[in-house]
Amino acid sequence: MSRLTIFTSLYNSEEKVKRLYQSLCEQSVKDFIWLTIDDGSTDSTKRVIDKYISEGKIDINYVYQENGGKHRAMNRAIQIADTELFVTIDHDDYFVSDAVETILRVWDSTEKGRDLIGMVGYRGKNDTETMHGERFADKDYCQFRELISNECNFETTVIFQTERVKAFSYPEIKGEYWAVEAYLFRMIDYSNYIFKKIEKPLIICEYLPTGLTMSGKFNYPKGLLRYYEMIANNERKWMERIEARSKCIALGKITEEEVHVSFDFLENLIAFILSPIPYTHYKKILKS
Repeated sequence: MSRLTIFTSLYNSEEKVKRLYQSLCEQSVKDFIWLTIDDGSTDSTKRVIDKYISEGKIDINYVYQENGGKHRAMNRAIQIADTELFVTIDHDDYFVSDAVETILRVWDSTEKGRDLIGMVGYRGKNDTETMHGERFADKDYCQFRELISNECNFETTVIFQTERVKAFSYPEIKGEYWAVEAYLFRMIDYSNYIFKKIEKPLIICEYLPTGLTMSGKFNYPKGLLRYYEMIANNERKWMERIEARSKCIALGKITEEEVHVSFDFLENLIAFILSPIPYTHYKKILKS
């Protein structure tokens, strides 16, 4: 059995996935399975993947689902995966030629304690330059937020230990097709898991202003509410909890959803006073 699952969520990917497929075929080590979940494509994506399967160059598993968003595909992929490790790559990105070899080599040389959940490498412009000049914190092992030094535009390649990441998932809300990408990583941090860093670009990508990392989150306010509820209930930093509570109040009012936040009189009072600020912000963006 392969040691690594490489997961790609596909949606109308017939013109975009070729470069990724070529990079998989060119890997110096092919101890992986490419798990593709087609999120309701309306083009010829299935025909393209069927052609790749027929070529027999790499091991491919194609799964189709009704359109539900990348986060639903991710949840499903994690549960399907039965390999030791699991990594995600977008359909319009591609791997450096020794990515799989590097992942397996670093993992095999890594001390595995009960709190280790995976590894984190860079995404880059090429195989030597990171996307925005990112540099990991000066620690070999730490929580995800510590590793990326809380920078906003920090592009990473995250490799999970499959059995451990199965305990986590994105919220799936009827009528919403997007989830906050950071949700999963916050949950992992709050569970006190750590990552091993890999100081090398593993994925080459183009930073697209229309991609999931740049758009969409304010169009799905219930999912955003779930994200800030998690922060309000788990964050150790007082100011971050207050900010999250104020956003929960605002989003609860907008969505008419019940807010599930632990009771703290002082924090709730301050958050209530501040809540008109995020309320005005979200209402404005939701109208646009």
